[in-house]
Amino acid sequence: MLQGLYSGLSALKANQIALDITSNNIANKDTKGYTKQRVNFTTNPIRDVNNASMVVKEGTGTHVQSVIRIEDQFLAKRLNQSKQDFSTLNEQFKSLKELDSILNEPTADFSSMYDSMFESLHRYAEMPHNIELKYLTEENAKVLNARAEKINNIFNSNIESNNRNNKLLQEELPTLIQQKEILDKEIQVQESANEFTTDKTYANDMRDRRDLLGTEIKVKEAEIKGLQESNKNIEKIQNLFKDAFTESYENVQGYLNSNMTGEDANVLIGKENKIRDTMKEPFIELKAMTNAAGTMVGSSEIIMNSLQNKDDNISKVSLDEEMVNMMKYQRAYEAAAIVIRTYDEILKTTLDIKR
Repeated sequence: MLQGLYSGLSALKANQIALDITSNNIANKDTKGYTKQRVNFTTNPIRDVNNASMVVKEGTGTHVQSVIRIEDQFLAKRLNQSKQDFSTLNEQFKSLKELDSILNEPTADFSSMYDSMFESLHRYAEMPHNIELKYLTEENAKVLNARAEKINNIFNSNIESNNRNNKLLQEELPTLIQQKEILDKEIQVQESANEFTTDKTYANDMRDRRDLLGTEIKVKEAEIKGLQESNKNIEKIQNLFKDAFTESYENVQGYLNSNMTGEDANVLIGKENKIRDTMKEPFIELKAMTNAAGTMVGSSEIIMNSLQNKDDNISKVSLDEEMVNMMKYQRAYEAAAIVIRTYDEILKTTLDIKR
């Protein structure tokens, strides 16, 4: 008879824990990084009851075997990788887009400066002894060179900005890694006692925070990689620009600083279209890189959002689901209370008969 009381009591306690977990899920519906939890029930060990010549196998109720986080580890791993890929590509795209936007103004009149320089060069080629035309061509070349220096400084400024951001991210990493290591140790300490106690401790909330930190660390590492790749792209475009401009500028400057004839000027003028095309190449390459990076970021974001939605459907709290569970555990709790009350009444009746 007492065994029935113990069984009812164990059910009462187990469903109380289930109600507590369900309440915790509802409370953390909008908590970042929270993974919904569920209880696993299992029967208490069966004990043997000797009854004359036979042994009766009698159950002893239930208990909470574990409290688990509801997650798909394979999906979570894919989601984390997609977040890293997106972060790397996004840093590259942001940097290239910013550079392309900043260069719009300095390069907008770059072509007109070439027009002015070659126009004066045309006139000087026709009148090579005209000092004023030579001076005008030199001044136009200096203006062009100054604008080229400004463009080159923009490249350098963007590289330096990426380096500063890179340094800030790298300075944040040790703190995050240390916090994650502390959480790992706390989880071990809390759950190491489970071997010796009946009431188990499940550090699932700590695991959520640890996983959140782990994702943040990986994302920051991916951003660092994106900044480094971005600098490589910028340096590539900068070198194209410097090579193209240096060649054209030195050709013009070399002519102006020498005693070349009108024929030599015409040879240089004949290279005008080639020089113009060469100067366009770095900016065409930048635009192509920016567009390609934007396309890749868009595709990566779609994949990441799709995986995030799938993960949310599995791991995030659904109020409808929790309310159903709440009613289920409440009914089980009430049933266990009725079992206890019934056995209590039987026990009283038995005592009254004995009296």
